[in-house]
Amino acid sequence: MKKLSELQSSDFSPFLNQTFQVHAGLTEPVAAELIKVADRGWGMHDPETAKRRPFEIMFRFPAGIHVPQKIYPIEHENMGTLNIFIVPVGPEPTDPEHRILYQGIFS
Repeated sequence: MKKLSELQSSDFSPFLNQTFQVHAGLTEPVAAELIKVADRGWGMHDPETAKRRPFEIMFRFPAGIHVPQKIYPIEHENMGTLNIFIVPVGPEPTDPEHRILYQGIFS
């Protein structure tokens, strides 16, 4: 398993639309779907010296599950467990169930 600092968007892309278990301190882990993996602009990072291209991942949580932004152990059967800082970004605009989206940014 790679270190968090070594991960690239390509490490997450094969698992798009798959379920990850978020250990959010609730009775059971939360089954969250990875719905987006996207490279971001370089921003203040110099492409010549940066260790990786910045990227984001987005999870869709089940309806009614809301957790604060913080670092959570997030587990996938093929990736193992990663401690990822996720932030709620609000309900998915087209989702009638108003499930909350959570974003992780890797810079």
